[in-house]
Amino acid sequence: MTTSLWFDNWHPHSLLADSYGERFIYDSGMEKNARLNVLINNLEWRIPTTQAIVWQPTVEAIPSNSNPNMGQKDEIVWLDSPNQRFSIEVAWEQLRIHNQMVEWHDIMWFKNAIPRHSFLLWVAVQQKLTTQDRLHRFGIHGPNRCSLCLRNNEDHNHLFFECSYTKAIWWDVCDRCDIPRMTKGWDEWIRWATVTWHGNSFMNFSHKLGFAVTVYYI
Repeated sequence: MTTSLWFDNWHPHSLLADSYGERFIYDSGMEKNARLNVLINNLEWRIPTTQAIVWQPTVEAIPSNSNPNMGQKDEIVWLDSPNQRFSIEVAWEQLRIHNQMVEWHDIMWFKNAIPRHSFLLWVAVQQKLTTQDRLHRFGIHGPNRCSLCLRNNEDHNHLFFECSYTKAIWWDVCDRCDIPRMTKGWDEWIRWATVTWHGNSFMNFSHKLGFAVTVYYI
């Protein structure tokens, strides 16, 4: 058995060296390079006589189905995986924050989408782009006029649907992609696209791709 008693992650709670520290290792009378087999006797976990009060809860915390097998080769397992094998997918599922899936995810995260376009559209849908109105709220003061039409104050609704310059771009994209010309605001447009472009047909793909590209370049 080659598993380190102190420095390998064999215990369900943490490394014993992290839990108890250098002083406990010294007082235990065991070497720093001690192996896990010092806690095993006749194929059962045993509580060392030295520092027994501290060792008892540590040994008792070992799962009952984790019976030591001196004849089996040590191996590293990923406990949160169904087959106890490591994979990037399983690790990501354990590390990421799980939130409820939003309805509009399909209009930006779809097969063959362009990642940089999808990311910026994701930011835009949440109205987190650094438009002039948001910069003002952050205390960054400057011209509040739309830099494209120079007529109205710039916010998400104006930038994408009310500005005369971007409206001309939208209508051209709509005509080319066979999308009805929309006069709705940003929120209404997202809701409409979420319902209308649901699915993986080529037509829906071209609509979603055209939408994301247009938002990206505006």
